[in-house]
Amino acid sequence: QRSLKFAAAVAQDLLIPVPVEWVDCAKKVKVPFDAEKKYHPEYDGYSPGEPVKQADVVLLGFPLMHPMSSEVRRNDLEMYEPVTELSGPAMTWSMFAVGWLELKEVQKAQSQLRKCFSNITEPFKIWVENSDGSGAVNFLTGMGGFLQAVLFGYTGFRITRSSLCFDPALPDDVNKLSITGVSYVGNKLKFTITK
Repeated sequence: QRSLKFAAAVAQDLLIPVPVEWVDCAKKVKVPFDAEKKYHPEYDGYSPGEPVKQADVVLLGFPLMHPMSSEVRRNDLEMYEPVTELSGPAMTWSMFAVGWLELKEVQKAQSQLRKCFSNITEPFKIWVENSDGSGAVNFLTGMGGFLQAVLFGYTGFRITRSSLCFDPALPDDVNKLSITGVSYVGNKLKFTITK
């Protein structure tokens, strides 16, 4: 849904005709939602408590920025955190961390981020896909997720069509966080967030 809408928006910006099929397809993509329990089921027929391999629904909040209330965001995190496989892919826990930081739940975010370290192997600190050592070696998705937790989680940094936004949530023992080298609309920017 988001990819098709993004492609249509870019085409419009470039004055390229947007195929009607793109817009029609985007409208037809279903994002399951349980209005009674106020959360996003992983799929139609999902029963709360069923095990989940990795972050999936959690990605609706970030990086997809699917519109939802804080209550729904919290419910998604609380629904899937306890049923997500501990030995799953490394990027999973960083995405939970970003979600908790959006809700200013720094301690919960820290707990999730610590889980990422179990995917680092010795002696060269190489990330592997799964915490049991299986899967892809030099797992860039896991490393990228960890970096995103710092850049987009603690700073609350978001890129929208019209602006850059920040909504930081720093841990108690961090007084300052600097981000350098952000390129935006032809400018190189440096940001420093202090308490």
